Amino acid sequence: MAISTKYFALPTLIGAGLTLAACGGAGNNEAIYEEFAKSCASSFATEGGSGEMAKAICDCTADEMRAQEMGPLDMIDQEKTTAIGEKCAAEFMSGDAMDASGEEAAPAE
Repeated sequence: MAISTKYFALPTLIGAGLTLAACGGAGNNEAIYEEFAKSCASSFATEGGSGEMAKAICDCTADEMRAQEMGPLDMIDQEKTTAIGEKCAAEFMSGDAMDASGEEAAPAE
């Protein structure tokens, strides 16, 4: 399945918009990451993607954004966000995805 960049664009705009709309909420990036992962997974489902794939890729993308300490203005950079999402998708598709414990996940059948 080809991963479309639209999976990452809409959640990025939603997450960034929610944060920018929240007065004084710019410091609460955790809410942005959670909303991104939720919106991303919803977009995958709408487009017919599997729940397992959506969760893995969207959680990976949100985790990478968290690791890079991306804020709402960083997340509006669709090129940067899409590159992160595509990296996570490639890892998932190649079977290199890691589970929460850091152990290599079993390849999808």
